[in-house]
Amino acid sequence: MEDIFLLRVAIDCRPESDSSPDDADYFVYRAGNQRSPWLSRLERPHPFFHDDDVSLLSRDANYTVAVLIATGTPIYDLHIFHSENPANWIYRTVLVTEPQRMVPMVVPEKCSRLLFHENSTVISIGGGAGTMGWVDLWYGILLCDVLRDEPTLRGVPLPVPLNMVSCNNGMGAELGCTHPFRGIAFIKGGSGNPDDCLKLVHLEATFTLVRSYKVHDWAVVTYTNTAMTSSFQDWRMDCRIQASDIIIDDKIKSELLQSGLLGPGSGQTLQNLFVSHPTPDISAAAHEGVVYLIARKKYRHPQAWVLAVDTRNKTLLGAAEFGTERQP
Repeated sequence: MEDIFLLRVAIDCRPESDSSPDDADYFVYRAGNQRSPWLSRLERPHPFFHDDDVSLLSRDANYTVAVLIATGTPIYDLHIFHSENPANWIYRTVLVTEPQRMVPMVVPEKCSRLLFHENSTVISIGGGAGTMGWVDLWYGILLCDVLRDEPTLRGVPLPVPLNMVSCNNGMGAELGCTHPFRGIAFIKGGSGNPDDCLKLVHLEATFTLVRSYKVHDWAVVTYTNTAMTSSFQDWRMDCRIQASDIIIDDKIKSELLQSGLLGPGSGQTLQNLFVSHPTPDISAAAHEGVVYLIARKKYRHPQAWVLAVDTRNKTLLGAAEFGTERQP
């Protein structure tokens, strides 16, 4: 199995610099066991794009880079780069021919972010048509078969974050950056579960905010979608687990106490930790329901850990210290 990555190298990203955000080079890096690792620079002139606009599709010895840029209309700009033809970027305009269905409820003004698409991340689905999906983790997915001669876009909605829409006596909550609350992946079918599917993880938290966040409990909700059409009904909720119900065996609990993540004030449970960035497992065992979370003792604490949670058996599989620097 080989992994392929797109890397952005900025010439100068200091705040006081006069450099443009476009002053960066992009490299494709392949690492694997079957071939020697290699690094290749994308040819200029490439279009200006943000990290959330670009996707990378591995095709055996070749690869495709695709960039989808919004224009404020149902027509998008699509830029494609095939490694077989490194001298040229292909430019097309693409239309949303199959829009996703509208949110099936009245949306509070604070949650108006649910009514339009803004790229959060991109997933590679592959197949003969080279399907890629540009994801707005609040709104939905725009699927595009980038290897077709005349590609178009088709919409797939995401489950509505009901806890955020219905809170504050129906006034809802402001929907800001998506990544602390949601994660998505495309999971290839295996012998135990032959169906390819989309896997979405949604994080719900109960907290109070005075001078800082005080977390009372949190829950992880997982969804699966094997059809990937314009219907909300394609999504099936797999499970919902409360942090207070997650089982920690004695060995892992001892390690967390020694590391400092758990302490006397935490009650030696996970429910009062500040957690974020839920991510579904994309390994061969992904259908078993493993989810990863970043955990801190409190909001903006400089130390962070990655938790591996078995959502089906409500068990903490392990934890590893992730970082020790405070984010701006």
